Formats: sequence, C-alpha cells, structure tokens
Amino acid sequence: MKLAKVLPAMTAFVVLSACANEAPKMENKVEQVATPTVTDKTVVYTCNKKTVTAVYQFENQEPTGAMVMVGDKVIAKDFTRDAAQKDFTSFTSGKYVWNVDSGLTLDKFDSVVPVNLLLKGKNSDKIIVKNCDVNAKATAKANQ
Repeated sequence: MKLAKVLPAMTAFVVLSACANEAPKMENKVEQVATPTVTDKTVVYTCNKKTVTAVYQFENQEPTGAMVMVGDKVIAKDFTRDAAQKDFTSFTSGKYVWNVDSGLTLDKFDSVVPVNLLLKGKNSDKIIVKNCDVNAKATAKANQ
C-alpha cells in the first residue's frame, strides 16, 4: 500500500527533475558596453627626399589622432582628427594641419599617402612637406 502512494510521487519527482535539466539556464549577465579597440600604427613616408614618420591612433577602424615627425623633429604629438573635413582625412594640432588621402583606416594604414603638412599663417599657409610616398620596408619594420 505504501508503494502505491510513493510510486506516483517518485515518478512525478523524476519527470520534474528531467524537465528542470532541459530548461534554459537563467544567467545573470551584465551587459557589456562595447569599448573601442585602440590601436597605434606607424607609417614611414618619403616626402621630397625627407623622411616623415606618422604614428596614427585608430579606434576600431577609424583614425582619431596622429603624431608627426619630419626627420628627427617632432612636429606635434597631439594631432586630432578633423571630422568636418570630408574630402580627405585631416588632422590638426595648433597651427599645423596634416592632410592624408581619403580612405585611411586601420586595414589600409600603410597604403594611403599624405597630401601635405601645412603650417597655418596669418596671410598664407606654408607647405612643410608634400609629394609623399609610403616607405613600405621602413613601415613594416616600424610595426613589428
């Protein structure tokens, strides 16, 4: 008689425990805010027989800043991207403007060439460098 009362209870227990194992687990996951990946890449250029080095900072694929050197002289360490410029990629720091061809991204950092480096003046701007080409060998070595 006791077995007749216990057997249905045991069957119900086994069925419920089997269902509980198959039920989706409710995990307490904290939503992670996507933080941008910040990457620095160095590009070495030859501009009118001068060596120009630019260290670009990228957030995900987009360039956000740069540091530019002409020879051994640091022009500015704090160039920031001028997002208002739509024709090409432009960075500014004080009186300096570093213009790079459009299409500068993390994937193409070593294939996009600069247009020029300008020093803004009261009446006219002075072009510091122009006619640049990527020095592929030096760029590859700088990014090892």
